[in-house]
Amino acid sequence: MGPTNSILINHKKRSFFLIALFLCPFFTQTSSFANWEYFRGNPSCHGVSNSKLSQPLELLWKFKTKKKILSSAVCNDKLVFFGCNDHHLYALGKTNGKLAWSFKANGRVESSPLILNGRIYFGSNDNYFYCLDIENGKLIWKIETDDKVIGAANAYTIKQETNIVFGSYDNHLYCVDPSTGKIKWKFKSENYINGSPSISKGKIAFGGCDEKVHLINGENGERISQINLKNYIAGTGAFEGDKLYIGHYGNKLAAIDLKHSKILWEYESDDSPFFSSPALTSDKLYIGSRDKYLHCIDKKSGKAIWKYRAKGSVDSSPVVCDNKVVFASEDGFITIVDSLTGKKIWSYECGSSISASVCISDGKIFIGADDKTFRAFGSILKKK
Repeated sequence: MGPTNSILINHKKRSFFLIALFLCPFFTQTSSFANWEYFRGNPSCHGVSNSKLSQPLELLWKFKTKKKILSSAVCNDKLVFFGCNDHHLYALGKTNGKLAWSFKANGRVESSPLILNGRIYFGSNDNYFYCLDIENGKLIWKIETDDKVIGAANAYTIKQETNIVFGSYDNHLYCVDPSTGKIKWKFKSENYINGSPSISKGKIAFGGCDEKVHLINGENGERISQINLKNYIAGTGAFEGDKLYIGHYGNKLAAIDLKHSKILWEYESDDSPFFSSPALTSDKLYIGSRDKYLHCIDKKSGKAIWKYRAKGSVDSSPVVCDNKVVFASEDGFITIVDSLTGKKIWSYECGSSISASVCISDGKIFIGADDKTFRAFGSILKKK
């Protein structure tokens, strides 16, 4: 091979390396959200899955627990994880529902877990926040708060340091080191924190029973701004840019400009509060309400596009997937509707109330219910 060809090949190699180096962060981010490792799919809590759902969907397997399941599941490549009112966090095989391991806390586990770097994090009604080894469920560390932790934890990286944040009924938002559990900072609100904090560009937004939405600096835990919605906030907001979309007990969903601490628009349900968290796409927003409807709303104007009527309250938070919206309701149904029209595509009756939200990954839906059963749904390929 001549020197000219050698230089050309080396130049191509360098070019490929530079392109790969430039794209690497984007690929890393995409792969980290390929599974459902966060309560609402990503740190900004958008409630959108990149999975595909093939039809027809059938019950693949189910797993019985000793008490009802309020915790929403998360999953990685192999396992699906959820908490239970029988004080356990369970890890099951995604394909077969077989128990891989379980961990017993000293109180109910209503919190949705968080998966991060080979560990799983969750809170309990026993006032502790736990970190376990994801492979075997062994305790790595735990920290004590002054009240129960029922909201999901979230994670973010700022200045090359990864942090975990979660709220407690002791009125505090905690930021901890994921390796050691050491508390980096605490932010004190004025009442219980129910939902999960949402994160965007190093900023943390959350609401609670103090009726306020707080915007916090993720680096030091200092308040950037706040806005009073004058009603209890039970759910989790969807954070996009400087905007947060969040429902509250005053029967309204609010679009908030966090930068200027003002409400852009409010959408009102039929005299019923919002406990559900919104799912956010480029132009639409989907949220359940205790008025027994799943609402589809124009994100820019706050006007209704369509409503789907269930037979029970919709506290479960919807997930958008493959031009479909998947949600559960108090009437015991798991339902899929068309995201454009709101027309029903599929439903399954569990026979008991459901307040947990779906976890979607690898073309499968995972969810637990009040009937002490955790279920997986997917398409079964028939052999010819």
